[in-house]
This record gives sequence, C-alpha cells and structure tokens, in this order.
Amino acid sequence: MSIGSEMVETAKKSCTVLGDSVPLVKEFFHQRLCSDGGFAGRAGESDLYYTVFGLSGHKALDGRFDPVRFRSFLTSTIPETLPDLVHLAAYIRCLALVDLNEKDLKLHELLSKFRTPDGGFGNFVDSKESNIYSCFLALQAFQDLGRDVPGKKSFIQCVTSLRLKNGGFANSRSSKTASTPATAAAIVIGCCLDIATIDQTIKWLLGQHDGTGFVAGRGVCGPDLLSTAVALHSLALSGTDLTSLREPTLDFIDSLWSSRGGFFGNWFDNVLDCEYTFYGLLALGSLA
Repeated sequence: MSIGSEMVETAKKSCTVLGDSVPLVKEFFHQRLCSDGGFAGRAGESDLYYTVFGLSGHKALDGRFDPVRFRSFLTSTIPETLPDLVHLAAYIRCLALVDLNEKDLKLHELLSKFRTPDGGFGNFVDSKESNIYSCFLALQAFQDLGRDVPGKKSFIQCVTSLRLKNGGFANSRSSKTASTPATAAAIVIGCCLDIATIDQTIKWLLGQHDGTGFVAGRGVCGPDLLSTAVALHSLALSGTDLTSLREPTLDFIDSLWSSRGGFFGNWFDNVLDCEYTFYGLLALGSLA
C-alpha cells in the first residue's frame, strides 16, 4: 500500500473514536468544497495543497465518495506550471484520489527534475541540497504513479545520512537539530523501503511527547496537531505500542476539536482548515 493510501486507511479508523461527531466532520469538509471542485485553503479559495487534505478527509469518512465531482478542478491545472515539488506532489496525490488517468502527462519526468546531486529531492528544480520532507513527497508521488523512486540506493543513503547521533532526523544537512516531522517522515520512508528503524530513533521520537501531545522539536513550546499526527502514524507503522500515550493524547486532540466539525492546529490557532482536520483524523485513527 502506498504512503498516501495508508494515511487515508488510518484516517478511516477515526470514525470509531469520533462516534456521533462523524457527520459534523463530513459537513466541515463539504463546506470547504468550492464550486470548481477544489477545497478552500485559509484564504477561502480553491487551493491545490488544501485539496489534498480535503479529498483525503472526505474519502476517509464518506463511503459514497464520488470522484467525478472533483475532477474539473484538477483537469484545469497545468502541472508544468506548478511552482515546486509540494504542489506537484499534491497534484499527483489528488489524481490518485480521484482515479484520473495521467499516462499522457509524463509526471514522472517532472518529478525527476527535483532530484538533487546528493541522491534525494529538493522542493525546487535547482535545489542543491535535499531534505526529508521533499524525499517523503517524492516517494509518495512516485508510488501514486505506480513507479519506484529512481536511484533507490542513493535515495536511501541520502535519507539515512540525515539521522543524527541522538537518533532523530534533521530535515536537511544545513539543520543541526532533529525534528518530529522529519523523523516521522524518515520512519515512514523506512517502512516503505524496508529500511530497519533503529531503537534509538523510536526512543527519540517517543521523547518528543510532552505528556499531552508531540512537540515539533527541541525548544518548541507546546505540542501541535501536525507533529502529533505524523508521530503517532509513523510509530504505529513501526509497530510501537502506543497504549501509554493513548489517553493523554486523546485528551490533547479533543482540546483542538471544534463543534463546527474541524480541528485547530494548536492551542493558539483560531482558524479551522482541511489540513489540520485531516491530521486530526490521522491522529485519532492511529490511536484507534
């Protein structure tokens, strides 16, 4: 199963925790759907990046998911004009979610342009240095296209080279500290490519739980939903027992819940969006 499909399947399990609140979340995603078939970002207009999360959340919760209603937005997008890997990977993920045929678009060639000299991927075509987030997105995109990531050996070497002495992963070589999202992404990449996850990495990631949720990294004040969701998902994939974290983390996730059907990103956030609402589902599904 691909990275993206695995996340949707995990998010589906959130229904057992949400219970009677499932219709509220469905309605939230429905309200964020724009007339052109895209999902609104924080500016209120259709946004390709937020459409990934809107489609993923909608598919996770709605057994009657009809991909046709979303296709007009995607068919109006010209992939060659997308500014970076984030948006290209988002476009490819959306195509996979709505089962659009992309064989004539040569998207794997566009993806390969983001390859960096060190064997990984960067966010821009002229990037000289890779980062784990871009490597994660590239691997997911190649999987969505039904292809192996090219140069798998050098790709793996690039990712594993970013593991620090404490077991955590830095997002790039220019970063001196490990982060929760980067470490979680590295674990997921490892699970996909059969790279053994060392105990020290699991220990470091578990150490980012502050008793409520997961913080993004050293020196960060307070947990956030993105870090919590990706940490839980990657730990679950690695086979880590989450029993001791379940109750306090459920309380943290609940503290970010809104009766309007969405989730806030952290305790200081006051805007609901598709991205954090999907991360709420992913976090709950990982604990379910």
